[in-house]
Amino acid sequence: MENENASKDAVNEFEEYSKEVGGDNSDEIEYFDGDKKVSAPKKTEDVVYGELSDKEVLDVVLKEEDDNKCFKIKDVRKLKPLLEDETGKKIPPIKSDKSDVSYYKTKVEVTFYDSKYKILVPSIFWFVKYRSGSMFLKPSFRIINNEKLLESKFVPNISKLHYNFCKVFNKEPKKLSQKAFLEMMKDKWVKLYNDKYESQINAGDFEKIGRIKEFVTEEEAKKE
Repeated sequence: MENENASKDAVNEFEEYSKEVGGDNSDEIEYFDGDKKVSAPKKTEDVVYGELSDKEVLDVVLKEEDDNKCFKIKDVRKLKPLLEDETGKKIPPIKSDKSDVSYYKTKVEVTFYDSKYKILVPSIFWFVKYRSGSMFLKPSFRIINNEKLLESKFVPNISKLHYNFCKVFNKEPKKLSQKAFLEMMKDKWVKLYNDKYESQINAGDFEKIGRIKEFVTEEEAKKE
């Protein structure tokens, strides 16, 4: 019953959160260029062609001997959503059942010193806002301040890690911004583990993927 109540609280909180972050569809995109406030919506017709990746392939599954061990974070970056598939067809955003809010979801990519591992942490929500005929995507993730929500499957891992970070490093969740959290993750120690999930290809089979279990202090990490 307690887990069920936590799930309901998580769903209700997400609806309020998504309306607050994703509900503003005003005509102008305002931002600061230095000290000057400007408005210049980006045209969806503009196309920028990128390059092939020059990065090495990193492992998303831990070796058995590294399961439940500590690693120091080297880099953190939020991944941008794909707006088109390989054929050029537009990928529509996810639409909320209870409001007119729509969004894309991506993950945060985390890499580590002295390892070939890459952990993908869900979820960053990119809320869709249409302004002057252009689409503006606002990235955000939920900040929770209720330990009971840690048990809910409806609360993304990045939100749970934010809460865990605040608890380990004695910070108030509501005072640690989303941007500051991702920046402060760098050079921190975390414990990794292999999570099991059911295969989408072969029902009944289970596959593994690396996850961040929790943040630990440098002193704790070096005791292992």
